[in-house]
Amino acid sequence: MPMRQTWPVAGELPMVSTSGFLRSHHARLAAELKTPIQIGGNFYGPRDLHKALQRQACDLAMPDLMRIGGVTGWPRAAAICGAAGVPMSRHHHPEVAAHLMRVTETVMASAL
Repeated sequence: MPMRQTWPVAGELPMVSTSGFLRSHHARLAAELKTPIQIGGNFYGPRDLHKALQRQACDLAMPDLMRIGGVTGWPRAAAICGAAGVPMSRHHHPEVAAHLMRVTETVMASAL
C-alpha cells in the first residue's frame, strides 16, 4: 500500500548525506510514494547522479552546479538524465545554471 503524502508538495525536505541515496530505503520510498522524489543537491559528480538513477532513488534530478562538477560536469549529468528520461532542474547558482538549463535536454519548465 502506498504511503500517504503528509508534507506540502511545494515544501523542501532536509538534504540527505551523499551516501543516503545509495541506501535501498530511498529507492523504496521513491517506489512507494505517490509524490515524485527530487534529489541531487548532494551529488558529487555525474557518477553520483548515475548511481542514484540506477537505484531508482528519485524521479527528478536537481544537481548543485558546483558539486556536480561545474560547467564540465553539468553537460555530463544532463546527458545521463537525457538518456534516462529523467527531468532535471538546478539547485543553486541561478546566474550560471540558467544558461546551462537552456542546453539541458530534459529541463523542467519551472527551472527556466
